[in-house]
Amino acid sequence: MAQGQLTVEELVGRYRLQCKPVRDLLVDYLWEGQPVLDYASLDSISSSLAGLFWARIEALSSGIATLRLPPEVARAWKEDLLTIKRSVTGPDGQKTVATRPRINAKDELIRVRALYLDIAQRATEEPGRWAQWAVPSPVSDAEINWARERRRRKARMDQRTRERLPVLPVLTRTAAGRKNATARRLQAAMSAPPGEIIEGTGGILRRAVAPKANGRHVWAEDAATGKRRNLCYEEEEAFRAFAVIEVLRLTGIRCEERSRASSARSSSLSAPSPSPRWRLSALTRLPRVPSLMPRSRATCAIGLAVSRTSRTAPSRKSASNFLRVSAIAVLLKAMSPRYEGKPTSAPVPGPTQSPGIPGWRRPPSQARPTRLPI
Repeated sequence: MAQGQLTVEELVGRYRLQCKPVRDLLVDYLWEGQPVLDYASLDSISSSLAGLFWARIEALSSGIATLRLPPEVARAWKEDLLTIKRSVTGPDGQKTVATRPRINAKDELIRVRALYLDIAQRATEEPGRWAQWAVPSPVSDAEINWARERRRRKARMDQRTRERLPVLPVLTRTAAGRKNATARRLQAAMSAPPGEIIEGTGGILRRAVAPKANGRHVWAEDAATGKRRNLCYEEEEAFRAFAVIEVLRLTGIRCEERSRASSARSSSLSAPSPSPRWRLSALTRLPRVPSLMPRSRATCAIGLAVSRTSRTAPSRKSASNFLRVSAIAVLLKAMSPRYEGKPTSAPVPGPTQSPGIPGWRRPPSQARPTRLPI
């Protein structure tokens, strides 16, 4: 049975915090920000503040009951936050602790700093409720500087690209072969009568007898097991995979940048303006990648220099727009044989032609005057 959404008290109660005043403080703080957050964000923030922050603070300093952390405790917590420890069972059955770096450690520090800054802001508006918890933040502004983190993430992305680039021809060749094979199989199945073996499948598949199937799907079944397969779905899936790979390959954009670009565009169009009292909703939605398009490959894909693309965007009629969409044009041409890449609209009539009267020409006396240069 699926479990429903947990309340704020249940989200914080998962970590069994010992200090009840701090637990109640976190619950009140999350209740204040719940109207501007979805459930996934609320769950993530509660995990950061209650689990990764205060639960570990209590493990490092038992009995602590204030947000004013001793310097040695704050230092030990930050060092522990940089790594993730997992218990791994080896082939011999022995358990060992594996440690790896935490990639989003900066995000966790930002959420903790946002907690302290929000409490300080609310203490000026409601002193009786929040003033006792307004203390200096253990996370300084220099520790959440994103300049170094952007360089590190860019270096990791470039390293992944270098590691996977040698196998890119194999990937594209496999995707193209799968697309062509599914298209040939679908055409052969459409030509075969129901119940007959499909040509080119080695006697493995035969056209299924499906009297209730609509015309959009072509069904085949395994001659040995009788398992049915939707050949239209297989052909469409293979083509979409081929199209995605070709677009990403020809434009130079990577998957994480594409997802970041789409999420940034949707959030900028639909998200309401954040409340000044709840800066947590803005601070926790930071970019996962340093930029929407990497300068090293995206600018080369459109044929422009880095310095030019960083200063201004190309005009609407520049040649760089054609270079950008050239990969899309290739895919559109593959999707439809009738697509020639040429406009199909009728030519615009000239200044001396009338669209309503064939052969009519404007008399010289009614010719439009020539515009003088300014």
